[in-house]
Amino acid sequence: GDESEMVLISAGADSVVRKWEPASRMNPALYAHTEGLSGHKGAVLCALYCPPLDMFITSGDDGTIRLWPQQDTTEQSISPGNPQEPRKKLMQADGVTELVERRVREGEAGPPTMFKEHADRVTGLVCIDCTLASVSWDLSLRLWDLTSESAASTHVIENAHDDYMLSVAYSPEMQQIASASADQGVKLWDFNVDTYPGTPDSMSGDLMDKFVYAAAGELTEAKLPTVPDGRLGKRCCGVLLGHTADVSHVKWNSPKRLWVTGSEDHTVRLWSPEGNDLHTIRPPGDAITALAVDQKL
Repeated sequence: GDESEMVLISAGADSVVRKWEPASRMNPALYAHTEGLSGHKGAVLCALYCPPLDMFITSGDDGTIRLWPQQDTTEQSISPGNPQEPRKKLMQADGVTELVERRVREGEAGPPTMFKEHADRVTGLVCIDCTLASVSWDLSLRLWDLTSESAASTHVIENAHDDYMLSVAYSPEMQQIASASADQGVKLWDFNVDTYPGTPDSMSGDLMDKFVYAAAGELTEAKLPTVPDGRLGKRCCGVLLGHTADVSHVKWNSPKRLWVTGSEDHTVRLWSPEGNDLHTIRPPGDAITALAVDQKL
C-alpha cells in the first residue's frame, strides 16, 4: 500500500501498545507516536497484523490475546451501533451478515476483542487467513476463528509439548503449523486434519517413537497431546529434533521449502519438510534471541 498511510505498532514491558503513523508526507520513513493503547497487564510479548480483517493482534504476560481493529482501537467489544467494517464485509462474504445485523439490532455485543483461555503467558501468534494460532507457557496450542462472535477457541491441543512453548509458525505450502518449545523440539501439526476428545492421535509408529527423545542428557517419555471436551484438535504429523537447548524460534521459508529454527544452543538449523536436519549454522555470539527469514530467496 501507500507508505504515507502505513501504520506501525510497537509494544514492550510497559504493557502499552503504541501506534505510529507517518509524520510527514514528504518523508514517509519518519514516524510519530499517535496513540497509546492500554489493556494488557504486564509485558507485551507478541504483535502481528491480520490483513484480511485490518487489525493488529497482541499477546503477553497476562495470558490474554487482544485484537485492535484499525477503525476501533478501544479495549472493549465493538459498539453495537458501529460494527467493525472489515469483519462485517468478511462475514457478508460468508453469508452470515443477516445473523450479525440481527444481533446488533437486538443489542447483543459485537465480535470479541479479547481472548483469555490461556492460563499463562502467550508467547507466539500466527495468522492463517482469518484463523489465529497461539501458543503459551500453559503448554497448549489454540486456534481461534477471528470472524466468529464467540470468544472461545475452536481447537485446543493440551500437552502439546513437555515444556514452555516459545514460538509458532505456519507453512502455506505444507499446510502445517509448527510449534517450538523449551523441550528442545519442534512439532508439526496438520492444519487440515482434526482430532477429537478421547481419540488417540493418529501418528505413525516412527513418529510415535520420536516422542521418546533425549532431553537434558536423559531419555524422557513425552506426554501425548490431548484434546479437551467441547473442542477439536489437530493431528501431529512431524517432529524436528536435534537442538540441545530451548528452541526459541521457528520460521518457514517458502522459496526453499525449509523450516528454520533458532535455539539457545547457539545454532540456527535448516530442516526439510519431512523433518530432516539439513544444515546447522553457528553464528558468533550467544543464544539465538531473534530470527527473521527472507521470503524472496
